[in-house]
Amino acid sequence: MNIYFSIVVPLYNKQNTILRALNSIRNQIYNNFEVIIVNDGSTDKSLDVVVNWIKSLIDHEKHKYRLINQKNQGVSVARNTGIIHAKYDYIAFLDADDFWEENHLVNIIGLINKYSNKVDIFSSRGKQLQNGEYIYPKLSNYYNYIGIVDFFKVSLISNGFINSSSVCIKKEVLKNNLFPVGMKNFEDIITWARIANNKGFAFSYEATSVYVIEHAEASRIIDFENYLRFEELFKTINYNRFLLKLYYIKFILLHILYARMNMKLANYIQNSLKIFGKSFVVSCCLIFGLCTPKFLLYRLRNIRKGKQ
Repeated sequence: MNIYFSIVVPLYNKQNTILRALNSIRNQIYNNFEVIIVNDGSTDKSLDVVVNWIKSLIDHEKHKYRLINQKNQGVSVARNTGIIHAKYDYIAFLDADDFWEENHLVNIIGLINKYSNKVDIFSSRGKQLQNGEYIYPKLSNYYNYIGIVDFFKVSLISNGFINSSSVCIKKEVLKNNLFPVGMKNFEDIITWARIANNKGFAFSYEATSVYVIEHAEASRIIDFENYLRFEELFKTINYNRFLLKLYYIKFILLHILYARMNMKLANYIQNSLKIFGKSFVVSCCLIFGLCTPKFLLYRLRNIRKGKQ
């Protein structure tokens, strides 16, 4: 079976990293794909960089790359635009500051060939690149594992099973599960959870996608209102309510602790007061974060991250 991919690349002010992402696509061993780059109103030189790069391609490659320009509306709208314009049955995502190893699509094809009749979402293991060092999220007893896993059960073990540049999804299910608009964080998690749902997802332990952390943590610039929006959307997912609640509490607590670790105390308190009392779970996590010493948070973070 010939598999063709539509690769969606949302782009906003990534002039220094977009070429690395695009070259990692171009260098894939498997090259049956189109690439849809959605420029979400970039104000730096990202657009010029992409236009010049496409112009530099040889003629038989240029037709694979499409550039769509739109006013700035956020990453969810950018990804949704790419989905709407996709021609092929399988949609892979790559953020403009991340990149793939050359065998990433080969890895995904192996999962599709084995499990496409059972699940709708496929993912390689992701690895993080921070300060020039690779960090491999812990997989517990899923090392050397290829198969179907339960999204919520494995996410209780580690947050490293799926990221925004590791997944591939059937286009037919994405049509009814577009990325939620209006969220600045966690929009991808909501989408993966909705699609995986009771089916789970196909997973390969081979780390072929690279999630780049440019700064200490994204949590330092998070809008705390997203915690409430995340809770609201998560309640609509049809799954075992107990496990869903456990996952939700763990997810919110983890991200609030990251925020506390990387924000100044005054900023943390100011942002907490905006949403305090609107959710029992979120409020409890905010208090816990406030009362936990930073040195302990750093120690817990280092324990969680498996460095290889």
